[in-house]
Amino acid sequence: MRENRVLTVRPRRPTDPQVDLRLYTIAHRAIQRGAHDLAELAGRLRAEETVLTERRAKALDRFVELFVSDIRHHHRYEDEIGFPVVRASALGAVDLEPLTVDHDRLDPILAALCAATAGLRTEPTDTLARKALAVESVRLRDLLDEHITEEERDIFPAISRYVSVEDFDRWERAVTKAYPKRRLWFTASWWAAVTPEDDTVAWSKTPVSFRLALRLCRGRYERLHGTLFG
Repeated sequence: MRENRVLTVRPRRPTDPQVDLRLYTIAHRAIQRGAHDLAELAGRLRAEETVLTERRAKALDRFVELFVSDIRHHHRYEDEIGFPVVRASALGAVDLEPLTVDHDRLDPILAALCAATAGLRTEPTDTLARKALAVESVRLRDLLDEHITEEERDIFPAISRYVSVEDFDRWERAVTKAYPKRRLWFTASWWAAVTPEDDTVAWSKTPVSFRLALRLCRGRYERLHGTLFG
């Protein structure tokens, strides 16, 4: 169980503007799409409906490594900054424990996925690794869908009601600026893939490094994605 961290905040007043949750929602949609795509591919691999070449096995291992790292990053900053901000702003009126418990439940699933894809990179025909990938990817997809649905249903309204724009922006900046630069080529393009084309406001809130990575590295992401899912 995580310690309930207390932060100094200025709760939103009734007449204050509400926070912009679009970038947060985009991160959720990227995570969900990745989980659904992975579960579908894993099912085909287990049923031997899709050929897993050495090149594709390498792409699978790389995708899962990056995907898992982004999920862990997202949840770490919810646990360490975001949820404490919500808790302090709402003065205890919001129960966040079920969501932090979900984060703990995800950890062994993510570890099992990484182990399965590492095994397939070494031996693409390993039936046990394929089975593990299929089972764990479905568990991940279902738990993430449940978790994100509950978070957006229960916590998003609380954020809108209690959290000030200043405190939320501090949280959001901490999340985006802390992304390792070596992974931005993946994260920026991954998020862009689920962002509505006309939503320039949400994307403008990301650091310049995100937008630069998208401009320079989108082709790299598309090659990885195409090798794996195309």
